[in-house]
Amino acid sequence: MNMREHWERVYHSKHNPEISLEKLLGQENRLVQKVSGNPVMEKYADIFANVTYSIAAGVTLDASAGLTPWQVLISRSWATAVNTVAGKPYGWARNLIYRISGTTKEDTALRKGLLELLAFNTIQVPIYVSGLATSQLFTEGSVDWGKVRDGALYLAAASPLIAPTLAYYSDACREVVGLPTAAEKANAPVTG
Repeated sequence: MNMREHWERVYHSKHNPEISLEKLLGQENRLVQKVSGNPVMEKYADIFANVTYSIAAGVTLDASAGLTPWQVLISRSWATAVNTVAGKPYGWARNLIYRISGTTKEDTALRKGLLELLAFNTIQVPIYVSGLATSQLFTEGSVDWGKVRDGALYLAAASPLIAPTLAYYSDACREVVGLPTAAEKANAPVTG
C-alpha cells in the first residue's frame, strides 16, 4: 500500500465518514484565521522571538564582556526572565516606530534598519545592562561597572548586526503563526 492509498483509507474511511482530509484542512485554515487576528498571539510570538534570540546572541556578548561561565548562566537566566516581560513592549515599540514613521514593507532596507536600531538601542540595551549588573551582583556581591560599560558598548557596537537580524527573526516568528510583521502593521487600521 502506497502513501496515497493509506491517506485515502484513513481519511476517507467507510468506518468514519465524518473525517476527511478536506475537513481536517478546513479546520487548520480556521485555526490560522483565529490566530491571525489575535493580538495575544502577537505577544507570544514577540516574547518567543526575544527570549530565544537573546539566549543565542547573549552568550557570545557575555563572554566578550569578560563574564565567567557562571555569570553568563545567571545573566542569560535574568535576561530570559526580563525578555519574557519585555518581549511584548519591544514588539509594541517596533509596531509604533513603524507606524509613526509611516514605514512599510516596501521601504528601503536602510530605512527599516535605522528604525530597528532605534527600537533595539532604546529597549534591548538597557535590558542587557540590567542582566550584566544582576549577574555580577549575585556572583561577586558587587557590580563591576567597567564590565557593565564594556558589555553595553559591545552590544551597541554589535547592534547594526543584531537589530536587523532580531527584527527579521521576530517578523518570521509572527509570520509562522499567521500574524503581520511590524512593517505590514504600519498601514493597518488602528484597533483597540
